[in-house]
Amino acid sequence: MVAGPPVGITAFSGVRFYDLLWLGSVFTGLLVVARSGTIPRVRGAPLLTAYLGYVTLVLTLPLIGLILLPQAQLEWYLGDLRWLQVVSIAAVFLFAYRERGYDRFQADLTNFLLALVALNALVLGGQVWLQNVGGSVPFVVDLWYPEDGRGYGRYGFHINRFAGAMNHASGLALVGGLMLLVALFSKGGGWRSYLIGFAGLAFVVASGNRSVIFGLPVLLFLVFLVRIVFIRRLQMVRPVTVIGGLVAISAVAWAVLNLNLGRMFSGDGGRIAQTIGVVFGDKTFEEVAGRGGERWFSAIRESQEWTVIGTLVNPAHALGDLPTFDSMYVFMFAQAGPVLLGGFVGLFLVLAYKAWRVWVVDRAAGAFPLAVLVTFLLVSITQNLITGMTGRVLLTLAVTHMIIYLSHRHVLTKRLESAALAPGSQGTAGSQGTASS
Repeated sequence: MVAGPPVGITAFSGVRFYDLLWLGSVFTGLLVVARSGTIPRVRGAPLLTAYLGYVTLVLTLPLIGLILLPQAQLEWYLGDLRWLQVVSIAAVFLFAYRERGYDRFQADLTNFLLALVALNALVLGGQVWLQNVGGSVPFVVDLWYPEDGRGYGRYGFHINRFAGAMNHASGLALVGGLMLLVALFSKGGGWRSYLIGFAGLAFVVASGNRSVIFGLPVLLFLVFLVRIVFIRRLQMVRPVTVIGGLVAISAVAWAVLNLNLGRMFSGDGGRIAQTIGVVFGDKTFEEVAGRGGERWFSAIRESQEWTVIGTLVNPAHALGDLPTFDSMYVFMFAQAGPVLLGGFVGLFLVLAYKAWRVWVVDRAAGAFPLAVLVTFLLVSITQNLITGMTGRVLLTLAVTHMIIYLSHRHVLTKRLESAALAPGSQGTAGSQGTASS
């Protein structure tokens, strides 16, 4: 659903081709569940409870709104129901990887990211070509942005800001930031890690999303500073990593200077110059971003006219006559005040705590969920991520990733303890086995 083109089924309004793929996945998943025969016992109960609690709020609040509010429309609820698609596939994952284990899940997740790299590179290449050269529209671009599509610009780009295959520039920034952080947070290198990291850097710059471009360096500095303070060590960076990083930065810098990639030095006095002006107080956030201030306050004020806590139903539909207010936090507060926003913050904090604890002891395992959290934190300030499929899928993948890892580690620990207590086992052998594992 993240990587599916928005091709509709003519006979059914609102149904997309990837909905049919989801139906196939569900039927296949039912076979997996039936073959398993038992419900998997998973770890991470607080995280799972926080996630299911948030999803329950997302599905229940608009349903209450449909019942109580005469102005609410049923079609507004259809977008919320897509949460069930994401949750159903995540549930199948818990069954499927119960036997295959965490290592297989991690390998499949890496392949998924590589597929996203290839897809977005293909569509982005066509968009850059159209922007700078022109000519006929490449087939893959036309497939992702049909004539009646509502993507970012006519073919997913606008004045040298690009959306790749993610429909909007914020979606490409989210995926790019995630990929870049996964590569930086992971342990070790390898061509997969370097490719994912380079692609992430290129996607972030091509999207022109200033929140990610300027926020990532600051957050990375804070993460590694905290790591030094609490762990009191900093792993040496290999020369090949430094060289690869310099080559990647140079290539992206060339594209920025020669192709105006991401509109870094053009548009409204220069996007970089404007952002620096905000940092030094010469300009306001509202002037530069076109968001915040009255846009946000008006959405919150008018939401109170629906109910005491908010619109209950999707405020993007309920408050459609207002200027776009974008921010995910404003969106949640307009829908249900502190109820929905509190549920998300609770989920975010539990996931952040678990991801950090895992990353400290196992960087490879904690990299993906930690990367999701950081990119969400940055992009969601000025973009509403939680109603799009990309945000929903990535957040659910992060939660599923942690649960599968914690469950696998728990089973492994139990096996080691049983082996150590088995008759005839020796302490030395048990210690060696534990260290090896």
